[in-house]
Formats: sequence, structure tokens, C-alpha cells
Amino acid sequence: MRVLADRARWSALRLSVREWTVSVLYAVGLFVVLGTVTALWRNPLFIRMTPVTGWDFVILGLEALGLGLYLGVRAPPVP
Repeated sequence: MRVLADRARWSALRLSVREWTVSVLYAVGLFVVLGTVTALWRNPLFIRMTPVTGWDFVILGLEALGLGLYLGVRAPPVP
């Protein structure tokens, strides 16, 4: 019975193509918006006073991926 419960739990984590697409679009949009606001690249809106490192882009990418998945996945229907 435990194996069936584990399979049911993992099958609930599968995402549809629509959810993947929406998640990726959110992630790309968030990467651009958050990167601009934190001035990781030159822009006419903000000036960064500290130097940019590679870790800044890694953290920004992870934030964008996490938030994109969070915003792109639909909530399960309530019975």
C-alpha cells in the first residue's frame, strides 16, 4: 500500500504543458524585472553602487525560477 501512496503523491506533482509554459514565462519576466530593479545590467532607471559578481546572477536566476514555478502552477481543485 505504501508504494501506491508514493505513486499517487508523485503523480500529483506532474505539471501540464500549460503550467510549464506559464512558469517559464513568469520566470523570464521576473528575471528581467528583478535584474533591472537591482541594476545588474546598465539601465537608465537605476545606478548600482557596488560591483556585480557572478553570484548575483545565480541568485537572481534561482529566485526567478522559484517564483516562476510558484506563480505558474495551478492550485489543486478543492473537493
